[in-house]
Amino acid sequence: TKGFRYANPEVAASVDSRSKVNRFTGGVGVKHMPFSWLTQQLKFGADVGQTANQVLFPRLADGVVNFYGARSTGEKTLENLTTTFNTVDYSITGKKDLGAISTATSFGAQYYRKQVSTYSELGSNFPTSDVTTIGGAAVTTSGEDYLENKTLRGYFQEALGWNDRVYLTAAIRGDGNSAFGENFKAAYYPKISGAWVLSEEP
Repeated sequence: TKGFRYANPEVAASVDSRSKVNRFTGGVGVKHMPFSWLTQQLKFGADVGQTANQVLFPRLADGVVNFYGARSTGEKTLENLTTTFNTVDYSITGKKDLGAISTATSFGAQYYRKQVSTYSELGSNFPTSDVTTIGGAAVTTSGEDYLENKTLRGYFQEALGWNDRVYLTAAIRGDGNSAFGENFKAAYYPKISGAWVLSEEP
């Protein structure tokens, strides 16, 4: 190996390993204020990625030292991975000032979808070192995998303020997921928080 771990540099350099990645991430949002005290927003988002991986062990010529065992007769692996994430968000908030007390009532919902598709091919035992396509291999195998997951969540929140220095917030959120199964509808998460801005006191 000339001091290297798995193979000498000449043989290791013949292995062709590469990856090509394309990715798009984008979103659009619309904000609407029908009244001065009411605001609503709608947002769409997408994240789409495509990855192509390749590993090629070319067939070793006669007389070359074999460092790769069965792969010395040639082996090529192709893998194509596609991931898609989509989101839709909607929220609406109404605010009102009642003298020293301020209120903000909010409602929102979000839809999230995940899709992962994987295709793989493997070819081994090439007739000559000039053949490097899977179709030219003596033995070929392929595989496919698909995953889809969806989440729908909603929340309700009430925020109170007093003299711009004391705040109290209470909320509840519910999540439903396609992986929960038929016997479990949703998970609920309550929240309560408070704050007192001491620096605003006389």
